[in-house]
Amino acid sequence: MLELLVVFFIVALLSGLAVVSIRGNDPQGAVKEEGRKIKELLELVSREALFSFRDMGVRFTNNGFSFWTQNEAGQWVMLKGDDLLRERVLPEGMIFSVWAEDVPVDLPEKMDKENRITQGEGPKPHLFFFSSGERIPFRIRITAHSGVLGEVVGGLVGELKIESPES
Repeated sequence: MLELLVVFFIVALLSGLAVVSIRGNDPQGAVKEEGRKIKELLELVSREALFSFRDMGVRFTNNGFSFWTQNEAGQWVMLKGDDLLRERVLPEGMIFSVWAEDVPVDLPEKMDKENRITQGEGPKPHLFFFSSGERIPFRIRITAHSGVLGEVVGGLVGELKIESPES
């Protein structure tokens, strides 16, 4: 009887490990999950702009993004001190491609420590969410090294969508 109990325990343990390894190696699921997170964060920043009566923005790098707002002088600065709208990084093996108003955005590899560019007036967001409830139409593509794609799409107004484009 004890031997049978040990065999059942081993079988249950191995099947549990198999389920975890199958779920952990699902590139399509990982891309969909990242797309869902980004969609929810962008909806949050859109509502924040509307309810706080201040324009907000999002600035991307190849593998991350941060949220921006304007200071009293009208300069764009990265939002700090907000736990939900903090700087984010994609999981290893995923990168962004971004289009604003159907124009591809040239994304920097990463920002410097101060999140500034030394020439001109400094960096600005790639996407804008206005206090009027409008936004710049955009498409954000997440690409995994496995070739799996996912997109978050937003028009001038209305709900954001998650799409699965053809490779």
